[in-house]
Amino acid sequence: MRKKSVFLIILFVLPILVAAYFIKVHQSGTQIHHTGRTPYSYNAAIGDGFLLYKDGIYIDGQYRYSALYKKDMHNGGDGKPALVTDDFFGCANIYQGDVIYIDTDYDIIKIDLSSGRKKTLVESNGKGITDMLAIDTKLYYIREKTEGIYCLFGLDMAGGEPGEIKKDISPHYLYHICGCAGVISRDAEKFFVCDTEKGVIDEYENPEDEIQGFLADGTAVFHHQGMVYTKRNPESDRKKVLFEMEHIHRIIFHPDEIMAVTLDEYGLMEIYSYSFEEGKLRKIMNADTLPEDFDDACIVCVPSGGEGAVELIDRENMGITKLYMPDRPEKTAAGDEKQDDGGKLPEKAYSESVSEEDLQILEGLLKDYYKNGFPYDLISYKIAEDNYKGYEYYEDYDVGNILIFKVRTTHEGDGLYRTIIFGRDDTETDWERLNEGY
Repeated sequence: MRKKSVFLIILFVLPILVAAYFIKVHQSGTQIHHTGRTPYSYNAAIGDGFLLYKDGIYIDGQYRYSALYKKDMHNGGDGKPALVTDDFFGCANIYQGDVIYIDTDYDIIKIDLSSGRKKTLVESNGKGITDMLAIDTKLYYIREKTEGIYCLFGLDMAGGEPGEIKKDISPHYLYHICGCAGVISRDAEKFFVCDTEKGVIDEYENPEDEIQGFLADGTAVFHHQGMVYTKRNPESDRKKVLFEMEHIHRIIFHPDEIMAVTLDEYGLMEIYSYSFEEGKLRKIMNADTLPEDFDDACIVCVPSGGEGAVELIDRENMGITKLYMPDRPEKTAAGDEKQDDGGKLPEKAYSESVSEEDLQILEGLLKDYYKNGFPYDLISYKIAEDNYKGYEYYEDYDVGNILIFKVRTTHEGDGLYRTIIFGRDDTETDWERLNEGY
């Protein structure tokens, strides 16, 4: 029987929260900043002399967690962050002077970092796009074809039309492997290496241990129950153990260094670094917020869902610089009060508007989902705060007919909490799960 740590991850088409907010960096057309599985990092990434990160913005007086900012890291990073776009949903690739990303309408957009000019590369037409990866002139993306069925598509950005490459795959994780894209079958039994022109060019039995990424020569890096090791290819019987440790919560994979983040049952978070050149693992520091990316000079951490400030950790002196949302207005949309809530929604009594009977029903639905519909174990859950930003995506639901829970599971991902959202049309209809994810 396959373990729960395989890639049978069931999520809805358009996850609204931070799990969907992916950032991937290519410093040039051929130099790959990361070669691990996607998403490389969820909310922030360090490019060639700059930081790219997601944060909130006010549009027509309303706070939206949909802005992509760029901060120049030269001269000590003292410059003011610049807005790249205000319609950022996620999955940004910085590539050849452009940013390719999924916008809030779920189209794939290319924006010139210098001029701000935008070009639509792929129109979603209402179909969910769950991940995207640019390699040289090739763009790979996972898109829903019919309900619950996902396919890998490819596009040659030098000229050509989008085309389907592989049907019936997992909606999660694209891998950069020797200039091609790797995907996993929907049943998690096969691993496919794909090319936009040649289609499927290689196929392996998908191992039970989680593939973290591939080195430049195609060597696969795995993680299983605290052991991080390499194999020449996914089917090889020989493995080389890099390091072992307990409570690994996140691994950020670079070609020359791995950053491992542990999170124990008491909430203690620690950051470790493994150097491929030295073959050594060392602890860097304790942390309060999950790292998203790093380079030789700094580590960037982003709080889940934008609830707090982006943090830059200087790797030499361990000093922390906080990046607050730029240009937060002094007044609310009404124009008569100062905004002092950090950009959260005005409080509504969501948690108090649900009866005890309804709450028992919702807790039953929640437990059933994480027992039977999710491949990782449930640790704990709680009702989200009444001013939690996720409610802004469900304005069509009246108070008393919508409730969001924050959930901790054994899955490695963005932030400590996943969220699961339940809603109903009115008090005469049944509750149903609307969405789930980071």
